[in-house]
Amino acid sequence: MGFKLGRIYVLDFEGIEAMEGAIVKVRSPSIDVSDSLPELTWDETWKLFVEYVTEWNFETEDGTPVPVTVEAIKSSMEPAVAKLLVHEWYRAARGVTAPLVRTSDAGEPPPEEESPAPSMPMEIL
Repeated sequence: MGFKLGRIYVLDFEGIEAMEGAIVKVRSPSIDVSDSLPELTWDETWKLFVEYVTEWNFETEDGTPVPVTVEAIKSSMEPAVAKLLVHEWYRAARGVTAPLVRTSDAGEPPPEEESPAPSMPMEIL
């Protein structure tokens, strides 16, 4: 069995109070698609974006789920929210999507009471 491409990103809205509770999951685009995003019109971008959304939890004021369609984006979302969705999708696809954690069990950390290494002399020889 081979490795399947097409990761799913959960878009990160941490620190954006207006987006608190929003969940948006999108498939990763290919390099060709992500490279083309800055050149697309907003209508072309929305059309492409909805093809990659696998799930979101947006609702209208009366609690009706917002379908994942271009028409729903245009008729029910504020422009800032819709643009933020595309921005975060692009950022997730092009950048580091999670903190990189590096662990090592190759040795013990130095004891806290040890003094730091001496500084290197900076005089010309």
